[in-house]
Amino acid sequence: MNNFEPARLAAFRKSKGMTQRALARAAGISQALVAEIERGKHSPSPAALAKLASALSVAERDFDGT
Repeated sequence: MNNFEPARLAAFRKSKGMTQRALARAAGISQALVAEIERGKHSPSPAALAKLASALSVAERDFDGT
């Protein structure tokens, strides 16, 4: 994924009524990592992206800003 858009992650999470902590638990990653990804400070690895998409029931391509 070349054009990951951090705001889309936050928007999907909020639309599901999830906190960063809840998303992190569902995805099996740390809350700190979720926060860094949402702030654009860290790009998700392919594995983390797959876990986040699965936890939010969206496709990985839905995070693409193009």
